[in-house]
Amino acid sequence: MEYNELETAKKLVEVLGNERIQSLISHFEKMKNPDYLKDYLKKLSETEKINSFLNKFHEFLLLTEDYISTQLDSINEEYEIFTSTKEDSQRLTLRDIEYIGEKNKLQDDFPKILRTSLVISLCSYIEDIVKNKGIQSQNPNFIFKQIPKMSIFESSREILRDEMGVKNIENLNWDYFINLFKIRNDLVHYGGKVNKSKNVDLKTYKIFEDKNEYLVLSKESLESIFQEAKEFVRKFTDSVIRNS
Repeated sequence: MEYNELETAKKLVEVLGNERIQSLISHFEKMKNPDYLKDYLKKLSETEKINSFLNKFHEFLLLTEDYISTQLDSINEEYEIFTSTKEDSQRLTLRDIEYIGEKNKLQDDFPKILRTSLVISLCSYIEDIVKNKGIQSQNPNFIFKQIPKMSIFESSREILRDEMGVKNIENLNWDYFINLFKIRNDLVHYGGKVNKSKNVDLKTYKIFEDKNEYLVLSKESLESIFQEAKEFVRKFTDSVIRNS
């Protein structure tokens, strides 16, 4: 196919939109200015640090989940060997009690604490990126004031969009994280009992509610949440911080 500059230009405008094209042209014109280039590279480095940290966070989750699984397999194997040589299979021994305790810790107690802590920490990290890094990238001297009846996360979005005129953030999955913060609040303030997240579709997060109305987080829950977080942060840093 013969290359046609006019047709290519038309296609670019069609796909990206004229406003985005003008923004890109303006950006590359500014790149000729050494001070602008230096500032841009600084922001580029900042966004890479943010995304890199989140990747490390995710790696920690995977390594810890693998460790739990390996340890659980190990104590199960040891117990099977013990029970195969046990003379009286009906008699409860100290080793049986120890095994039950170890299994409960690795299967229930430790994963629950770990996953709860990671969701709380992840929410705090995303809140910091949006409230501090995002807003500060637009105006370093801005004094943040939380909007009444809104969370810090929601207030930050409103400020970026309405007060600072950042237009390209509406395509981000804000609702997912607004509801995740409700789940976080239940984990922090209600010991995991469903309260603020009562109307949240927990299946979206691969979380379920037990018979006592407590939130149950699984390995799959955390994996799903982290994937959404990485996508949100990548788009946010590209749209707000890098292009400010």
